[in-house]
Amino acid sequence: MDAIISAIALINSGEVRYTPVDGIPALKQAIIRYTEDFYGRRVTPQHVIASSGAKQAIMVALQALVNPQEEVIFPAPYWVSYPEMVKLCGGVPVPVLAEDAVFTPDCGISNRSSLPTPR
Repeated sequence: MDAIISAIALINSGEVRYTPVDGIPALKQAIIRYTEDFYGRRVTPQHVIASSGAKQAIMVALQALVNPQEEVIFPAPYWVSYPEMVKLCGGVPVPVLAEDAVFTPDCGISNRSSLPTPR
């Protein structure tokens, strides 16, 4: 019942609107603080994007960057939908298997010449 009352109050306030596509300023500031506290890196708000999930953010990036028939390199193991996301964007999925026990992928720097358009 509290949620209903809160929703009605918010609707009546007229403050119901779309949020900025890259995240609300307070959330972006919290992400910036977290990044500084846990990774020792300083970032600016224009370098922070808050999405509804990593898969959505990856899909948007793929849609923006991948041209038809371009190869998209990603580490394996991977989320089951990654190859299909690449295909939906017209790309060719190229999973790269880790060669060590800690799953550090080698994106084949020496073999990248064999890929016509790696992304």
